[in-house]
Amino acid sequence: MELTEELIAEVNCEELPHPYRKMAELIGVAATLELAKHFGGTYEYMPKFDKAIGPARDRIICKEFDGTNYKDLARKYNLSETYIRSLTRPKEEGEQLEIEI
Repeated sequence: MELTEELIAEVNCEELPHPYRKMAELIGVAATLELAKHFGGTYEYMPKFDKAIGPARDRIICKEFDGTNYKDLARKYNLSETYIRSLTRPKEEGEQLEIEI
């Protein structure tokens, strides 16, 4: 076992600085320390969960769309019917699907 692995194995959540504690509870101490190695000392913005999954969610909605189920999809994904309609609207030739990232 190399020194770094030995040190990581010795660290527990309570010893971590406050911002890392919740993260360590969620993903483990080793993964938290790996993130600290890469991003420690920087200010990285982490978008909200909905923003991160948006493109994948929108692809699934388009696959599930049957031409009439606007309301069902809106309820299922907690989105407005207007958003579902704009997402599933037939695209003009040359027009690209706009997915907010």
